[in-house]
Amino acid sequence: MLRNRQIVGLLLGLATLLPLLANSVSAAPVLTQRIDDYVQAQMAKMNIPGIGLGVVVDGQVFYSQGYGVCASGGRL
Repeated sequence: MLRNRQIVGLLLGLATLLPLLANSVSAAPVLTQRIDDYVQAQMAKMNIPGIGLGVVVDGQVFYSQGYGVCASGGRL
């Protein structure tokens, strides 16, 4: 149950960054770096070995990234 709350917290934190996508495409490199930093910090805090993330804006994939390792021990 605690794990589910942690994951929900991670998703809510990411959701706070999404309104920035609507403001400017030119801010994309800065935003993606903020997303990377946030995800990696939360993974370390919650002991999450790996996660895949995709951000879709207006039906188009804006950003996708794998972080950490998968359960089988390989890189994501």
